Amino acid sequence: MTALRQDAWSEEEDLMLAEIVLKNIREGRTQLQAFEEVGKKLERTSAACGFRWNATIRKKYDEAVKIAKQQKKKQNTTEKKETARADESSPAPRESAVETEQSLRLEDVITYLKKMEKDEKHSGSLQEALAKEQEKSRALASDKEKLQQELERLRDDYKSFLSMLDKAREWQGEKES
Repeated sequence: MTALRQDAWSEEEDLMLAEIVLKNIREGRTQLQAFEEVGKKLERTSAACGFRWNATIRKKYDEAVKIAKQQKKKQNTTEKKETARADESSPAPRESAVETEQSLRLEDVITYLKKMEKDEKHSGSLQEALAKEQEKSRALASDKEKLQQELERLRDDYKSFLSMLDKAREWQGEKES
């Protein structure tokens, strides 16, 4: 049996997870099936894929999930209409239905891409802020280390001072006796 991975997720793996889940939604399959498919490809458990999707990725692709569900709904509606037309023995005007579906998809895609662009810009500023905070954290850790060293040096000096004070008292006591 192949060992399952437990390392961090890469952007490519996140993208693969999103693509496969969205494809499954469009095709009317379950997210669990998508998690199993991705898990096999990435050598991760389906549970790990599901957790990653629900905890991190789904939020980024919320609009795409809505679009995929709309596409599935339109596909089902189109298939039902075609089936009804075939039952009536009349030719179905397939071309106009495809054109309408494609124009709606194009608008949805444009909206989605604009939202993704905004999210990417926001993500960039968040990454910059995170980098600054990490730099501050490193500086604070360095300062903390220096202060701990200074504290240790002061403790040693204080112990030496007390030792000298005790010796001075002993010497004073011997002198008085």
